[in-house]
Formats: sequence, structure tokens, C-alpha cells
Amino acid sequence: MQKINILQKKGSKPETIVFIHGNSSSNRIYDSLFGSDLIPYNLISFDLEGHGNSEKNGSYSIEGFKKNILDVLNTINGKFILVGHSFGGHLTLEIADEISELEGIVIFGTPPLKNPINLNEAFLPNPHGATLFTESPSQKEVEAFFEDTVTIKEVIPILQEDFDKSDPKIRSAIALGIATPNAFKDERTVFLGLTINKCIIHGENDSIINLDYIKQIQTDANNSFEIKIVKNSGHYPSLEQPDDFLTLIADFANSTFG
Repeated sequence: MQKINILQKKGSKPETIVFIHGNSSSNRIYDSLFGSDLIPYNLISFDLEGHGNSEKNGSYSIEGFKKNILDVLNTINGKFILVGHSFGGHLTLEIADEISELEGIVIFGTPPLKNPINLNEAFLPNPHGATLFTESPSQKEVEAFFEDTVTIKEVIPILQEDFDKSDPKIRSAIALGIATPNAFKDERTVFLGLTINKCIIHGENDSIINLDYIKQIQTDANNSFEIKIVKNSGHYPSLEQPDDFLTLIADFANSTFG
């Protein structure tokens, strides 16, 4: 079993919220939630293998990342919510229809994809998008990616540090998964089929995600879920606007758990 870095906070209520970060990131994008008393539930965040302070073994796969999440979920007693960012949101959708104790999901920076994968429909054209799928991009390319995708520039050093700390081989593994037929489920179908509470959060200035595509999914779902826009934020609203993000998660959890 991989050694996974886990952060936990005990709440006054029995339910749990589990946070999943994205590609070449870490659980630090959720640190502000752990420093607040606004959420009374148990909180868990962790670094996927190859990221942050988790074990780096040089060999990664979509199935391996999903197993990381399921291993963490198996330690939880009772009901829980999953919150996933970007690639972490896609992983959330990959397992959401397999978990009986799941009460709700929040994804952000994550358009639910079709199968075959419809990248050109779900994502905006971005000259720096390939950086997250390149094993060893130049430092200039990494800097350009974050300059383009982040509105609040003060958080960029954290993101760059996490990128540099990640095992470069995770990016080539994710790229291989995207190029492999049926490596991912039809996430759009999964998302539409979930009868649990669900929400999509979107950074107002996100230069990666096609908001019109997400709005069409909302229409197809007969407005059965909400899209929450975070003002003055790019692709990383949990870091860029932590107070607004905290409030959204607290409100969602309270409405989910009652």
C-alpha cells in the first residue's frame, strides 16, 4: 500500500468531507478550510501518490489514483461528501457511482467528460494547457501556465512549489490515461445519473474550463444542481478566494447533511 500523506480534522458532527486535489498539486489547496471553525464536520484531505508529501514510486496510473481515494474512504465511518478539484474532480466522478455512503459531491475546475473524451468541447483553447501533461516542462512554461490560469497572483508561489514537488512521471501517466480508450468512464452520464446532492463551482476567470459546456449539462439535468461562480478567481478558487470557497462548502455540507 502506498504511503499517503493525510490531514484530518475532527468535527463536532459525525459526517465527513473529503477533499481531493488535482494534477501536480497537493492537499495544501484546502488548508484554509482546516483553519476555520465554520464547518462542524470531520475533514480529510490527502496527497495523491506522487504528489506533495505522499510516496513517489515512479509508476502511476488512473486506477492507482482511484485506489488512493478508495483506500482513504475505507477508513471513514458514516456518510460523507467528496470535493474534487480539476483532475481530482474527474477522479471523484470516476468512483462516485460505486460508493453507497456518498451523500454529495462538489467538483470545481472539472467539466464532466463524455466517452470518448471530448476535450475540445469541455475545455477552452489554452496555449499553456499542455504543461500539466508534460513530464518535464521548462520553468518558463510552468510560470506561463500559472500566470494565465490564476487571477490572484499571490498564490502562484504555492502552486509552483507543489508542481515542482510532484513526480514528473505523474503528468505523463495522466496524459497516457487520456489517450487510452475507456480509461475514463462517461463522466457526464455518471454525473447526470447521480441522485445525491451535487454542485459545480467555477472560478469566474477560469481560462481552462468551458462554462457554456457546464451550463448545458445543467440544462440537460433539468437544473437539478447549482453552478456557483466565484468572483475574481481563476482555476484555483479554494486558494484564490478561500473565504468564498469556505462558505460555499459549508452551505453545501449543511444542506446535504441537514
